[in-house]
Amino acid sequence: MYRVACAVVILVVIIAAVHRGRLSCNCKAATAAVKEQLIGGKKMINLNRVVTYYYTNWCPHCKVMRSIWDQVVVACEGSGIVFEESDEEINKTPGISGFPTILMITETGARAKYDGVPDFKKLRDWVVSPIVRRI
Repeated sequence: MYRVACAVVILVVIIAAVHRGRLSCNCKAATAAVKEQLIGGKKMINLNRVVTYYYTNWCPHCKVMRSIWDQVVVACEGSGIVFEESDEEINKTPGISGFPTILMITETGARAKYDGVPDFKKLRDWVVSPIVRRI
């Protein structure tokens, strides 16, 4: 349910961004109103980036990245960045074939993939200021 709600919010933001130049002068007010909509009974106060960690329990690289991931999540508490995890042994995600994989959807709807090594500073810096490349 949470992923569906996030997807709906992201689509609304993308549509608003695409039409920003073509809407009447109330476009900023309309975008602000969309941000305040109720979705699934929860008030969405801010549309932030979502970072998802795809892993398996059998993967030795995932075990190394797990401790780094946990440190980054703690370091970014209160930043508004949404962190999610997906155990690929339980729920397989289409398009995810290598482990670990860390993907981000930015505030603008752009998608980015972390291509770095398991390093706290590099991962934290990427999460805070991602270099967005088309994936």
